[in-house]
Amino acid sequence: MSNSQGIKLMRNLWFEFVGIGAHFVNVFNIEATGNTIAGIKERDWLDPLVVDLKGAWILGDGSIGDPTNVKLVNNHAIGALYAGFVAPGSQCGSSAALDEVLMAGNSASSINGDGWIGYRNANHIEQLNCT
Repeated sequence: MSNSQGIKLMRNLWFEFVGIGAHFVNVFNIEATGNTIAGIKERDWLDPLVVDLKGAWILGDGSIGDPTNVKLVNNHAIGALYAGFVAPGSQCGSSAALDEVLMAGNSASSINGDGWIGYRNANHIEQLNCT
């Protein structure tokens, strides 16, 4: 999903996708509750010149496409490559209520990698010096 806003995804099942289950880039005011992404498979090609994103739930891309006001609550990632959830970090010292991406009650299992991976949010350069 890209360049979208004001969407609610509730109680869906996505099964046997290749590489990525759900990828949200440059999205605003998105809410996903009670969804399951399962059985993410490896691509059948390898190209050393291509950055290959992998995971069940990927929020943003680490550049200007980071999401704003996204809520990911009570979702599941089952059987994915690399990571169950990939999302940008919060502002330094911010409370959960002010996060641009709120993640709560999610679960990841049977992941070939990490359950959750956070990365520096390109919208907040001060994250380089968070303490």
